[in-house]
Amino acid sequence: MNTSRPTYLSRALFGFYWLFVVSSAFSIAVSQMALGVAVVLFAVQLVRTKPNLMISPLRHIWLLMALYVGWMVIASILNDNTAASLVEIREGWLFLAVPVGVCVMQDTHNRRHILHA
Repeated sequence: MNTSRPTYLSRALFGFYWLFVVSSAFSIAVSQMALGVAVVLFAVQLVRTKPNLMISPLRHIWLLMALYVGWMVIASILNDNTAASLVEIREGWLFLAVPVGVCVMQDTHNRRHILHA
């Protein structure tokens, strides 16, 4: 996912993730909206670039995140009240800040701007 020239999509992803990081100090609503847009942009970027995440140095982290999300879904489905369990997962969606952050922070330029925000 780390390209030599940033695209509009990667710049927008960085911008909304940066807004999430900065606004989390003063506005939960703004930070959650920014993260929501960043997650959508991250998904679009994954579909467009189709990276093989299992050959990257971070393959163990990607695998652990996938296992966590899979465990949450399986636990919800096996629960007696599946609908209520799936509704409770939506509160855990903020966990998606981790894979988006891993993606954004792979670029040195982005890392510098996030850490100095």
